[in-house]
Amino acid sequence: MALYLEFDRIVRGFARAKVRYAVAGGFAVGLHGCIRATQDMDFLVHADDVRTADATLTRLDYRANPDVQVLARAGLTLRRFFRRLPKEEDLMVVDIIVPHSARMRGILRRAIRVPYRRTSLPVVTARDLVAMKQLRGSKIDKADIDFLRKP
Repeated sequence: MALYLEFDRIVRGFARAKVRYAVAGGFAVGLHGCIRATQDMDFLVHADDVRTADATLTRLDYRANPDVQVLARAGLTLRRFFRRLPKEEDLMVVDIIVPHSARMRGILRRAIRVPYRRTSLPVVTARDLVAMKQLRGSKIDKADIDFLRKP
């Protein structure tokens, strides 16, 4: 439950700060209709808005991992943030995924609005989620791909 409350805090913070982003990963799969467990929150963030996204997460008590992962083959950079909740043993993890290639920037541009509470959120399309998940190819990614490809 704490993960969903944190997700809500972050998307509200991004909206207030006018961060251009799209929900990706397990939360995006859930917003497309397949609710499943996930351990982190993934956001595809426009390169020009990375500093604003970082500042937003810092204001929400997240700390940045100093190591930035460059995924050159995928045309992405991954910035990871952590937050330990009081009275919780869980560590909240947020991945800020920054698209650098034209293909990945296109994924962010094609994001769709999906209803969420009393508003809507930008979410990576099902087709683009499949493309992103194929890059990683874990067991859960393969299950997500099967779901996302269903008509």
